[in-house]
Amino acid sequence: MSTNASASTPEVPPGSGWDASKPVADRSGLSQTELDKIDPLSVARPRAVGWELVLFIATFGLYFSYYLYRLTKDCRTINREPVSPGWWILTPYFLLAQFFAYPRLLRLLENAETRCQLPPAWGGWKRAWLIGMWLVTLLINIADKVPNSDQWFVAVFFVGTVLFSVLHTRVNRIRSAYWEQLSENSIPARRFHAIEWVISVVCLPVATILLCVLLFYTQLFGGNQLQQLNNGDIASQEGHPFSIEVKGDHWARVEIGSHSDGTALMELEGANTDAYFVVFPHGKESSLDQISAFRTEEASAEFMQTSCKENREFLDGGDHTGSQIMASLTCEGSLLGNKVLVTSRSIETDQGIYELYGQLIATKADFAHSLADYQSTEKGFRPL
Repeated sequence: MSTNASASTPEVPPGSGWDASKPVADRSGLSQTELDKIDPLSVARPRAVGWELVLFIATFGLYFSYYLYRLTKDCRTINREPVSPGWWILTPYFLLAQFFAYPRLLRLLENAETRCQLPPAWGGWKRAWLIGMWLVTLLINIADKVPNSDQWFVAVFFVGTVLFSVLHTRVNRIRSAYWEQLSENSIPARRFHAIEWVISVVCLPVATILLCVLLFYTQLFGGNQLQQLNNGDIASQEGHPFSIEVKGDHWARVEIGSHSDGTALMELEGANTDAYFVVFPHGKESSLDQISAFRTEEASAEFMQTSCKENREFLDGGDHTGSQIMASLTCEGSLLGNKVLVTSRSIETDQGIYELYGQLIATKADFAHSLADYQSTEKGFRPL
């Protein structure tokens, strides 16, 4: 038995009452060739808001790109009017495009409601939805320029999630009415595809953990705290001639191996996701030149656009014979759009060289907020 290709419009179930040729008000509609390519049964079935939110949260909102693609494709089928769904994939990422795209989206929904014999939804609240969507995009784009940007991002993301659920509630209403007119039977709910199950099971727990970490401003990969340190506290290690005067109230002493390979003498961790100090003993075999060269090469390999500068000075009480020389290396760079500061402060003592190595990685606003305490704590590394 052979199947012949057909150029006619796909058959609509009999008795559905759906008039595929009915024009949308004030729209010229599609050409016959374009109509022939549209399958009336391709419109997505309604799905509960909760399941859509799972995909939205699990993908940190990236699912919205596909959602707009599928929604505009459905509107093209229901309304019989020209729409290019492919362009809508990029809409969530460009604020300027949204000024034109989202009003167009609301007109598509209004036309679909007319076709499905539904009263228009939202009324005057549609302006609030439009402004909300524009603000979400704007605020996410400037999140790295405000203090506490992690919490800021979570709050804005939550607002975006609410606006998405409001939109989907309206879309569900249209899809339900469409399928009720198209079919005399009950409408089965749309189920997850295999890829959607994978995204939900794998990505949702990860996304939830990351959102909690961002919201509560904690170390993502930090170690177990041994001692909470307050501003002005002195951290030292018995048997070794160095101390660190802590500046700021968000530092803690953590177990060895939290931020090193296990060879450190002491590790301090900040509240910022990537702020820490580690003290390494280098003994008498290493030199200040070797340590600085190694840290410079390491920073260039790990981060982008790094620039390093080194300074050396005699510490108070030094005898100018080299026993109390301090070498300070500062490297600035970037990582995934975040600012990076890598520091290495080494001191020569009678027991050899001790190095305070540290990193501060944060968004621009948080970086500026944390920089003073970080630099002051670094300068608090002194020989005893």
